[in-house]
Amino acid sequence: MIEKAEVLKPGSELPETTGGGIGVELLRMAGKDSGIDVELIREFRDIYERDRDYAAKQLCFAAMNKVQAELKAVDRDGTNEQTHSKYAKRETMIAAIRPIYTKYGFSVSHNEAKEAPREGETRYLATCQHEGGYEKEFHVDLPLDDKGFKGTANKTAVHAKKSSSTYAEGILEARIFNVAFGKDDDGNAAGDPADATPLTAARLQDIKRRIDECGSTVAKVCKSCEVKTLAEIPDDKYYFCVGALQARKESNERDVEGK
Repeated sequence: MIEKAEVLKPGSELPETTGGGIGVELLRMAGKDSGIDVELIREFRDIYERDRDYAAKQLCFAAMNKVQAELKAVDRDGTNEQTHSKYAKRETMIAAIRPIYTKYGFSVSHNEAKEAPREGETRYLATCQHEGGYEKEFHVDLPLDDKGFKGTANKTAVHAKKSSSTYAEGILEARIFNVAFGKDDDGNAAGDPADATPLTAARLQDIKRRIDECGSTVAKVCKSCEVKTLAEIPDDKYYFCVGALQARKESNERDVEGK
């Protein structure tokens, strides 16, 4: 209950408001009439803003359902000559999904955070916006992609940064729109699976850490990658694992916030 209501007098200065549209108009109407309960007007404005935000979410969710209903699996049309593995080129994925998600009012912008939780990593951001007024930010933390599977440097600093950014953008957009990729063995079924390039020691430790952080299990990750042990995960599935484990961690954080 409001014990003491502030009353606007004709010609008095309007209180600061973060609302717009009808919320501001109600306050202006209050300023023209004596005896108007300003707190009550603020309550009306807050109700309006909550209703507006809820409506924007519903429009976004409905549009996302239509996007995902139209999306088809993206072909893995790229080949890593070093590991003889197949992957979906970023330009291929964008050409396949952008015309669909923009048709239903979505846009995606990418950026980097000023800091990442762990040294040596960069937090890449993607903001998914819908024309109805709702937006949501996603992120993934990745190390600099400057080393090959033997652990030796294979890129300049500029190329490594661009490579990491490209990986991050692909991971984030695939996660936002739940993009599927054509079934593939990461290029290694052409020969013996044992020929697959293994994870580097650093990447293996990184996956173990992410498993602990998100509350997943080694067994679940191995099943997802169709291997018996983490050491058998092909190096080309590193970013797949990172994206999946990051999504699990964010889901857990949202569950905690909702309690």
